[in-house]
Amino acid sequence: VDKHYRGMGLGKKMLVLTLAKLKEEIGEETTVIAKVKNDNVASCKVFEKLNFKLIKQDNLIRTYSKII
Repeated sequence: VDKHYRGMGLGKKMLVLTLAKLKEEIGEETTVIAKVKNDNVASCKVFEKLNFKLIKQDNLIRTYSKII
């Protein structure tokens, strides 16, 4: 999200819409995997708020998973 629009919840809204569209297009249960840099705190919070499960973490990357 452009720096002028950060903190407005737009990233979360985009992710919610994307997940809904993906679920609609696939038409069956699937697992979504997301990789986020540890220092991208805002993105980590978004995935956690959307009930993604932290499945792996190393020094640089957090890997999240969610069944949709």
